[in-house]
Amino acid sequence: MFLIGPSKKEYHLPKALVTSLTNDNTLEDMFSNQWVIDWTYLVDEDLFNLFVQYAYTGDYKLPDPRMMEDEVIHAHQVYDEARKKHSPQDYWLYENNPHVQRPTPSSVLRCHALVWNFARRCHIAGLEAVSLKKLREALAGYIRVSKSSDYFGMEEAMFDQVVDVVGYVYHQGRQYWGAADVKHETPLAKSNSMRLTVAWFARKYLCNRGLTAVGAQLVGDVHDKNLKTWAKFLRAVPLVALDIALCDAKKVPWTEIKKEEED
Repeated sequence: MFLIGPSKKEYHLPKALVTSLTNDNTLEDMFSNQWVIDWTYLVDEDLFNLFVQYAYTGDYKLPDPRMMEDEVIHAHQVYDEARKKHSPQDYWLYENNPHVQRPTPSSVLRCHALVWNFARRCHIAGLEAVSLKKLREALAGYIRVSKSSDYFGMEEAMFDQVVDVVGYVYHQGRQYWGAADVKHETPLAKSNSMRLTVAWFARKYLCNRGLTAVGAQLVGDVHDKNLKTWAKFLRAVPLVALDIALCDAKKVPWTEIKKEEED
């Protein structure tokens, strides 16, 4: 049995089903030590529901429509306050990157990144792969929406979601990257597929296209604001800028994006 979220909602899942999903003994060891797995301050019900979908079907689908952004932010604030009061040392899966000015925790991009982080932490390789594929497809969708050569000219709300997911992956991903990864002693492609994905997207569809727009003198109010947001973020998180310069685009299976560009 699992206890999930601040309400301690009970989920009854067969032990054999749950333990079969991991690529090691992570969940099996948990069950061997206790009958009830208390994840009150690890995941909320929305995220765990996606895990349940995956456990039974091998896939998951985000609910539609999603909650309004301000509702999600408020819910997470209440959740975080309860966590700090009752279990202040517990890891916080939903923590935003402190350098992202406008977090967007209910965006499709962030939701897939949350699933990826949960799967990575629990060593569920299949779910990690599914969430990574879905995030790539979602990013490809953002690219299709923004047809111009300048992605800094995309709608501000959309741009905020892109910066947010890059920030979230790099903020939460620190727990998975060793010193060799951060110093690039390990090739980025072997370090972390999610990290490579967002770094390559940021390079090709933000940095390269943004510079094209500046050269063409297309910078207006929206362009200028988005450019400043991105520049400020890169100064605060220099590892992103370094990854952008070093990532190997050939290692990312962007079949959907390549097809779109050919069209």
